[in-house]
Amino acid sequence: MGSAVNKNRRFAVSVKRTGFVLLAAVMFLVSGCSDDNGKTFSRDTTIPDSVSWDINSVLDLATVETEEGEDPYIDPRIAMTFDQGIVHIAYFAPNSDPATVEIHPYCLMYRAFPADDMYYLNTANTTDETVTLLTEDPRNIAEISIAIAGGKPVVAYSAFKQSVIVPGADLNNQGDVMVAVRDGADSWRIEIGAYGYVERNPVFVDGLAQGNLCVRGDDDGNVFLSFQFCYEGVDSYNYEYPDLNFITHPVNAFVNGSVQDMIGREEKVQGNAYQNNASGQQSASGAFNDLVLDADGNPVVFYSHDNSVNGTAQDRGLRVARRVVAENGTVSWPSEYIESGIDVADIKGAVMTDGRLAVVYAVKDLPDFIDTDEELPFVIKYAEQVDVVTGVDENGDDIIQREWHTEFMNYNTICGRFAGFALDSRNRPVAAYFDEMNFTENRFFSRVKVSRRDDGGLWSVDLIVPEDVGLSNITSPQGIEPGLHDTYYIGKYNHLWVDARGRVIVGSYSTVSRKLYLFISR
Repeated sequence: MGSAVNKNRRFAVSVKRTGFVLLAAVMFLVSGCSDDNGKTFSRDTTIPDSVSWDINSVLDLATVETEEGEDPYIDPRIAMTFDQGIVHIAYFAPNSDPATVEIHPYCLMYRAFPADDMYYLNTANTTDETVTLLTEDPRNIAEISIAIAGGKPVVAYSAFKQSVIVPGADLNNQGDVMVAVRDGADSWRIEIGAYGYVERNPVFVDGLAQGNLCVRGDDDGNVFLSFQFCYEGVDSYNYEYPDLNFITHPVNAFVNGSVQDMIGREEKVQGNAYQNNASGQQSASGAFNDLVLDADGNPVVFYSHDNSVNGTAQDRGLRVARRVVAENGTVSWPSEYIESGIDVADIKGAVMTDGRLAVVYAVKDLPDFIDTDEELPFVIKYAEQVDVVTGVDENGDDIIQREWHTEFMNYNTICGRFAGFALDSRNRPVAAYFDEMNFTENRFFSRVKVSRRDDGGLWSVDLIVPEDVGLSNITSPQGIEPGLHDTYYIGKYNHLWVDARGRVIVGSYSTVSRKLYLFISR
């Protein structure tokens, strides 16, 4: 499906209004500032220069008001990935094409450019395309995820509510996981990644694969999807107790001729199992999940899990499962807790050069180990596998097992959501995350933090945007609870990579300026 609209469009605004003010605003947003060679610079002077970081805005989603005074701004749900020096971005935006806007007021957009060109972006070094048009408000669609499979950008998205229709799905079913594959310039092929297949008579085909998802790809052209599934056929609480499922497709040969083609392909990572009403397990898995490929190319899923309704308060937390294929072709997902007894609020995983796994995760309402009468609304933690000597075999050699070690990354403020995470070439963790407010909850920091761990195991914290810029003095006398205020000066949808030169690259979005920023360490 190639539904490109106005290639090289920087952003979309579905408004009609006359007057000099609108014309000037649009010209400013589209044109930016140029040098004598016609290069459009991305520097945003509202953020001061940094001695440690190059700073530029690389996507401007600011909008103007309509004649009715309505603001067409929507949450762009920005997803990013980085591959061979290229930054790939997927995001939601209003549709500005007059020919289609009435039926499809929104669209899923794609932008790509070399990271080293972030200082200036123009039509020669930037690709802007419409992935697909949407009939529904993207607020009814869950997060989006982007990856590279066999050199092709792949974007996954899905319905957030049962009533949402996702164009292109089989029989217009509402909950299918959709995948858009870029086959070439302005050419996006729409596939069904997962149905939420239910084996019953007749086959249940109305799409209960949900939008809490993650997509990854490999160099061989395989697409991997982890996603929530919300039907057990037991009671009316299916959406409260979803499973976490997995499926894989070749990027050029998706298996979706009919719903029957999905039989046996959607695998359960973890979830509910019912033999009868008395022996069933009522658990919730995958509200947060992240998928990585281990050193052998096997899928590994980090995910939140909660079985406390059926067990104890400790039977919830952060789990990891690895896909294992036996010699006879049987697939299993052995799993374990990384940390139990916690409520997980975000997850990002990675694989070390020696095959060990690592993960950054936000924890919600963690009891303060200093004052047990208090709870920390959000903190960010780090966990990694470590090799531990557990004994000696009959040959006198050490028996080594891998165990999980957890530690706090930042314990000084309310922070940790919207995490981006990577490992450098020496397996040292680096993370970007939202620093929300102080512990007394009366001062907003509302910006991105970057934490790195050195060879000695100590964490440093870097504020790319200083605290005396923007919202640092804004207080909240109304007592807005952490996780609910939406004044993200900068720090939403953080993504982080370490490139071949060892530079840390961070993408971070601001709901105040409505811009996506790219930071590259010097």
